[in-house]
Amino acid sequence: MKKILFILMVIFLCGCVADNTTEISALQTQMADLSSTDQTAEQVSSTGYVAAQSDEDTFILALTEKLTEKGWEISSVSENTFGVTTPNEGIYLIEYDYQTEKVSRMIIYSLWTGVGTSNLEPEVLSVVNQANDEQFLAKVSVDSDGDFWLETVLPFNSQLNVNFFCDYIEWFKDNETVLLLNYFKDYLLQ
Repeated sequence: MKKILFILMVIFLCGCVADNTTEISALQTQMADLSSTDQTAEQVSSTGYVAAQSDEDTFILALTEKLTEKGWEISSVSENTFGVTTPNEGIYLIEYDYQTEKVSRMIIYSLWTGVGTSNLEPEVLSVVNQANDEQFLAKVSVDSDGDFWLETVLPFNSQLNVNFFCDYIEWFKDNETVLLLNYFKDYLLQ
């Protein structure tokens, strides 16, 4: 009886091992197919990225070329900044800030014309502080001419996704007006 049980166990285990080997081979084949598909997708999508680098001029040149291809107008390129006009008429000053191999950021500035130096009075500066305390879309400041500057930051790692960057700026364009009109409609020239 012991021999029969032993033989049955051996046959059972051999069958399980054979079935598992087939399943494992099938899974390995599926993984290989998926990996090759992912690599192809990565190669295709890598053209929509700009690698972060400490050489700011090279980064700015690569980014502005990709933005121009998308129909964005580029102006005033210097060192780590450039001006951009989006297809939807958004006008921004863009600054590239390289920190490390894994952390960089794009700082996006928007200028809104104020009513003049009266915007430097304590009452208006109090509203600026209130806006900065209550919302997180952008940091608001007033320059010596009484114009309003909005500053938003887009951090990224070793590569900037150009499509996401464009989407972010378009989203910011749609939302900055709401921010400014909620707090500063009496202090802006429209």
